[in-house]
Amino acid sequence: LHYNDHVAELAHNVRWSRLVGHSSRCLSNIGRTERVDDSSSARAAWENVARSLHSALTEMVVLMDLIKVTLTGRYMTFDEAVHDVSSDDGKPVFKSGEAYALFAKRKALSITSNVLLDFVGKQKQKVSGIGSIQQTMQPDEESTYLREMAEMRKFWRLKKSKNSIIGDLSYGHCLPKFPPQSTFEICRKENWSNAGKHPSIETSTLKILLPDDLKDDRRLRVHLLTGKHFLKLIPYMRLCVSNATSLELTSKPVVTWQDRLQLAQSSMFFRDLYLTLCKESMVFEDNTSFMYRDFLILRLDNSHALVISLFSTEELEEARKNIPKDKRTKRLLAETKLQCVFALQQRVCGRYMHNVDMLGNFITNKPVTAPLIVQTHPAPFAGVEMKSQQQIEHLEQCQPSFLLLSILEDARHYILITEMKKALDQLSSSQKDPVMTVYWCYDCCRYNTIARLSLVIPFYEYCGRFTIMIEASLNRIVITSKDCSTVKMVGCVDELITYVKMKCRQYLISTIGVVIRPLDWQTINSSLCTLDSNGCMTPTITIVSPCATNLLRILYPLNSDQVQIFLLKIDGENPSWDNWYNCLPDAYVPIDLNSLAGTSVLHRIETLITLMGEKNNIQLQMQTDII
Repeated sequence: LHYNDHVAELAHNVRWSRLVGHSSRCLSNIGRTERVDDSSSARAAWENVARSLHSALTEMVVLMDLIKVTLTGRYMTFDEAVHDVSSDDGKPVFKSGEAYALFAKRKALSITSNVLLDFVGKQKQKVSGIGSIQQTMQPDEESTYLREMAEMRKFWRLKKSKNSIIGDLSYGHCLPKFPPQSTFEICRKENWSNAGKHPSIETSTLKILLPDDLKDDRRLRVHLLTGKHFLKLIPYMRLCVSNATSLELTSKPVVTWQDRLQLAQSSMFFRDLYLTLCKESMVFEDNTSFMYRDFLILRLDNSHALVISLFSTEELEEARKNIPKDKRTKRLLAETKLQCVFALQQRVCGRYMHNVDMLGNFITNKPVTAPLIVQTHPAPFAGVEMKSQQQIEHLEQCQPSFLLLSILEDARHYILITEMKKALDQLSSSQKDPVMTVYWCYDCCRYNTIARLSLVIPFYEYCGRFTIMIEASLNRIVITSKDCSTVKMVGCVDELITYVKMKCRQYLISTIGVVIRPLDWQTINSSLCTLDSNGCMTPTITIVSPCATNLLRILYPLNSDQVQIFLLKIDGENPSWDNWYNCLPDAYVPIDLNSLAGTSVLHRIETLITLMGEKNNIQLQMQTDII
């Protein structure tokens, strides 16, 4: 049954009289009478014809598809594209634009059709179930392999090189990709069997081959070495690092290939950073460095050195087992202090990544009629991040060892801040009059750390508070007092503590002059920078009673934690208190403040003055009674 025969049969079975309707006129009288056009009935008649033809054609198409599926057993089969063999090299003879584009499109579609045909064939083989047990297991292995490769492509750059697939471990987005020292190879594992477990290295269909220097989990560690004989520790440096980093030996377990590749990438990052530091230490003139195997020693001063090591966890565990038995070596290891500084390690890595980003900070412009233009701006000359000419010259001078210089500056700043914190904490715990509190401002610049010292005398807050601001930079300390006076000194913590002690004593002496005013005592002399016989700074104040009979001399030496008070009796008939400074030291009677009641020095001094005033009142009352 052909298409034309079927259409003719359907047209023959149509009853035109029902569709058109009975006409009241004969065909012979059509030409002699006027035609009455009935547009509505004509349109309805042809719509019924079209609907009947559409349903008939639909039945015909369904019947043809059913016959074809019955004969061939396939439905919607993909046919191969016909290749053009007009020329020897597979290209057409003509070179016109439209024809050549049509040929290229046809060639691309032929490749796609081949891929689709292969996929349809595999699906047909899977549905039919024909083949051995290995053939039925093949699609499961293939799907697992493709799924794992897709997961790999999500996190790593992959490419095909000859007959293998290689991946890139490099971390620079704009740096050269797939360098030989940071690539890994992906292979398909042989004799794979699906154990039905969680995804891991054992159950994976992939096998990854890493470079030899990235197989071990190596980490960069920064330690601060305190000691004078650090060169004698070189043979035992691995043991010292192992003892100082005992908490770092526990690492994340490696379960999947993703974990293994992340460890390899971190090892490569630390390796590149360590090599960069070693190269800079060779050309850096203002530094004494020593390299031995996998660690670098940078000398900071006579008692401090910076140790940068690159060891794996297995090497540190092995070194811990081989403890030397020599007593001299054990004593040397006990005297030497190796402190792990995690903050310096983070700054080293952050500074290195900043340099990597600065090298790869590209600005890309794509003009309309020109190729791609790439420009680099490591040091901006304009805009918000503009650098001055001095900064640019400084960067150019320090460029070969800028990373190493920044690490040494960080280490010196860390040592200075650590010593300052320790010394100020000891001083604040021992300082009672006045009470000193230290507040550290952590949200400050990288090379500037600010500490605020608050001096308060308990129960006498109305006399005022004294505040000292300390700003510590790389090798300089700037002290700003309440009166905005500034003192600058080299990074010496002993000088800082001496200055703070002097400020505490001056504040106490000046507060005594404020406290005695309500008690009617008068200040004769007050000196905050007096030197005693030993040449030590001793703030001093001299006060006299209302009746001019008692004179108190209060001293607060810098080398003493106790306030010293001396009493001078003045004869009422022949007062000689105008020449009190000419009196011999034997004329002054020392007073023990500890024998008086009170919680602070000012409280005891106030108690002493009150008792002396009551005694004078009693004597005056007795004289009045006698008179």
